[in-house]
Amino acid sequence: MIDAYFIRHGMAKVNEQHGYYGGRSNASPLNEVGVHQSIVHGLDIARHGLMPDVVIASPAVRTRDTATLALQAAGVDLNLLIEPRFQEVSQGSWEGQLRKKCMTRNMERRAVRLGDRFKAPGGESNREVRNRVLEAVHEEIEPLNIPGQTSTVFVYGHAYASKLLYAHLAGWDFTHMRSQDIPHTSMTQLRFDDHDWLPGVFGRMAYELDLESEAS
Repeated sequence: MIDAYFIRHGMAKVNEQHGYYGGRSNASPLNEVGVHQSIVHGLDIARHGLMPDVVIASPAVRTRDTATLALQAAGVDLNLLIEPRFQEVSQGSWEGQLRKKCMTRNMERRAVRLGDRFKAPGGESNREVRNRVLEAVHEEIEPLNIPGQTSTVFVYGHAYASKLLYAHLAGWDFTHMRSQDIPHTSMTQLRFDDHDWLPGVFGRMAYELDLESEAS
């Protein structure tokens, strides 16, 4: 069995830009709040016994720094593996631009018509993001399964990409998915039961976790 926890990075400089498309913004560092959140997250996972066997991060500075600070605080000495397929959605030429300037009424109608195939100019669609994240889960995490044992994997990643993955497995529609929040440094659990991936807890801080799946 595998318990995979998808952990959103701490607050970053890009998150301070309200009303703008952030997208990947891989060079954006943590801000002071994000540094504090990452350290507290690390202390919490140690206090509650949530110790990983494998740790993966997207290439973004904010995810790598969150993982490094958390692991140091938790006293965990593991190599950090980098997996590009866990990156945040690319918003193409819209990144750094005002949302209301980009998402015009005509563009909104186009988004409704195309559904999960809609994407910003030069960016990715929800379908493309979901498929690459699923591919990484199957190829990089699933092989870690050892029948009769539980392996714990931490993936330090991003809110939107993680929500797309969870929504797919939980059967959520787009409207419900968009209404769900993943706070900074919260943990979203997926469990591999030797056959299938099942959704577990969603968007919980480490101190809130009881390791019991919420899937029904």
